[in-house]
Amino acid sequence: MNNKPYPRAIYEPKPSKIVPGQIGLFALVNFTKGDVVTDSSNWDESRLITWEEFETIDFATKQRLINFCYKSKDGIEAPQDINKINIAYYFNHSCDPLTYCDAKGNYIALKDIKVGEELTIDVEKLMAKPTFPFNCSCGSKNCRKIVKI
Repeated sequence: MNNKPYPRAIYEPKPSKIVPGQIGLFALVNFTKGDVVTDSSNWDESRLITWEEFETIDFATKQRLINFCYKSKDGIEAPQDINKINIAYYFNHSCDPLTYCDAKGNYIALKDIKVGEELTIDVEKLMAKPTFPFNCSCGSKNCRKIVKI
């Protein structure tokens, strides 16, 4: 029997307020600037799916890979099982994000975050060599309009 108390839910996925038709991740607790919002322990991007292999995958799986995984000229960096993605994949982009990713892969609060706020990160800053542009509609006052991933 495990004597540790069961972990408290600290965020929940639900419809995004930033990206219509997509899922966002919302705080169920308050976070203070500098808090680890989610740690790197669950990250798995150990599978490179080449673009050639990608073409052989069913449509629903392709959609999840495109929506959640990092793309490069070589292919898609994906978890071994797309059904076991880290909750941090549900952080949506904002040009004025609530979190950043530290050198260890932890998502850290850039400012105090209140219960109910949608958790965001600047996806361009996550990428070592951002190359693929997409139109940003995050709605922040600092929106760059074009963001590269």
